[in-house]
Amino acid sequence: MNNNLISQDLIQFKFDASKLTGDYIAGFVQADGSFSATLTRKTRGEKEYFNISLVFTIVQNIKYKDLILEIQKKFGGIGHWYLGKSDKTIRYQVTNQSDLLNVIIPFFMKHQLRSGKLLSFLHFKYIVETLTLKTYLTDKNILLSLIVLAGQIDPSGKLGNKIRYLKPDQIYYVKNNIQPEGVDISKLTESIVNFKANSLTLDFVHGLFESNTNNFIKVSIEDQDYIRKNYLRKGEELWRFKEHYSGLNTQTCVNRLGTRYFSSYTKLRTKADKEITSLGTFVEAVKIYKNADTDKLKIILDNKGKCGIYRWTNLINGKSYIGSSVDLNRRLRCYFSISWLCSAMQKANSKIYRSLVKNGYSNFSLEILEYCDLSVLIEREQYYLDLLKPEYNILKTAGSRLNFKHSEETIAKIWTDERKAKRLEHLKKLHASESQKEHLKKACGNK
Repeated sequence: MNNNLISQDLIQFKFDASKLTGDYIAGFVQADGSFSATLTRKTRGEKEYFNISLVFTIVQNIKYKDLILEIQKKFGGIGHWYLGKSDKTIRYQVTNQSDLLNVIIPFFMKHQLRSGKLLSFLHFKYIVETLTLKTYLTDKNILLSLIVLAGQIDPSGKLGNKIRYLKPDQIYYVKNNIQPEGVDISKLTESIVNFKANSLTLDFVHGLFESNTNNFIKVSIEDQDYIRKNYLRKGEELWRFKEHYSGLNTQTCVNRLGTRYFSSYTKLRTKADKEITSLGTFVEAVKIYKNADTDKLKIILDNKGKCGIYRWTNLINGKSYIGSSVDLNRRLRCYFSISWLCSAMQKANSKIYRSLVKNGYSNFSLEILEYCDLSVLIEREQYYLDLLKPEYNILKTAGSRLNFKHSEETIAKIWTDERKAKRLEHLKKLHASESQKEHLKKACGNK
């Protein structure tokens, strides 16, 4: 075991080990696990021997170390784990053929994988079982057949550089995915054709989404539709799944929205009208505008004279930004002015401004998370920043912009001589006449 020293503050994921089920592990492996095969070569004198090295692997960020160690316990302590200091990852691997045959394969036959990962597993299973029989020792075509199949486990991966030591005709078989004559692989094809898939469980989906909300792309379109229909509200996007469920995460919350209280135990109903209760971080906004472009007028009118917390969400990638204002009407008017956004971007870096300009308002939704009193505004904003961890927020402390001061170097870069001259010219024009000022007021009001 590699005991590279890595700062413990990176290990942040806390979970309830009692809720670590087999289906959850399967979902986690669907997202972050792999089955691989590499061709190996040994020489003894003038003779050379080929074999296939098989590996089951889970790789994730170091913050999931405790979770992966718990998964290792579920597998009976088999395998080894390694910490990568440079990339801050933890890698768990099982390479022993007996462990693969007696632990890993039975586990994933019971707790099934999906789509392409399932197909890779079934190839992996067949190769392990065939190698165990050792029939390849007396029939070189069987080994060549397994090498061909090994190349299909992960088409995007590599079989290994030892393939160059094969004979030219053998290389041709491997590269063109051709099975040698006289080798019967009907057991594999039948296992694929006759495989009976289990229903997709909520625990599996928990594991799938645990490390990344975009992991839905790692299952089929049919499975994605199943998740939408059974575990999400109508019209809800898949990447928002973790707003309803938090899986093994023990960090629960109670959200106060207006005069109502919402527990972190979120209840949803499936199509079979079965109620599901699960720990989650679902936040019920007091106002939701699904299309910021078409809802612009309503947004401005609804929030006149109100103080509160808002969230912009990019409908393309799911990233969000959380802010607060003592006057939501005035603040949101600024957001809807492209000229204001462009001007603001010249003064300071802003991910949300750039994204709004780049993607357009029609690709954003806007939520008013909470209306509140001015006295608790910063406190409530910080609460949502900590809870939802929005990606577009550069400053992670609520109200930090209020006391934020640019360095003298930054100020010098912003206020160049050229910009000062342009600003002076603008002010001269602005005060040129009362009629012109009135015109500018009207223009600003219409932005």
